[in-house]
Amino acid sequence: MTDPDRRRVCDKRWVALIVCIYSAMATGTAYAYGMYSGALGATFNFTIDQLDTIPMIGSFSGLVTFVGGIITDRCGAHVAVLLGGLLMSASFTLFWVFGSLTIDARPWFQDNEQQGPLIVFSALTFILYFSSGCITGGTFATVVRNFPNSKGSAVGLVKGYVGICGGMCVLAVNLSALL
Repeated sequence: MTDPDRRRVCDKRWVALIVCIYSAMATGTAYAYGMYSGALGATFNFTIDQLDTIPMIGSFSGLVTFVGGIITDRCGAHVAVLLGGLLMSASFTLFWVFGSLTIDARPWFQDNEQQGPLIVFSALTFILYFSSGCITGGTFATVVRNFPNSKGSAVGLVKGYVGICGGMCVLAVNLSALL
């Protein structure tokens, strides 16, 4: 095998595509809210309207997700994806900490014990959705840059794994319930 052939086998575009697929899969976890919203409702006596408020507040992060694009443009896709990953990890960790009552937010508002958890989960969901925007900005910018002649196919492939990850989360939770 000659040296140019070796470079062709180890084309960094394909490695980047695999990394982008895994990064994009992390954003699919946002679709998993329906799996644990019932448990939140039961633990904190949330009404359906309160449970609907949590992801609705998170969706407002769409107004500022352009920041993920700015970070990608100015600092590089790797910084945007890293920042998004760190924020997402912190958000899910804190979601568990508050959801498991390791830290109890119910006494924060004396007149309404649901208010503290509702604010906390809404803020964490906002951060979660914003972090998805950072990851998405870095991921899709990389895919488009690396595959200029087949942008649609490459982006479609990566985006497909976002949905697959959401389905994998549902499957994992359902399988763990059986054990």
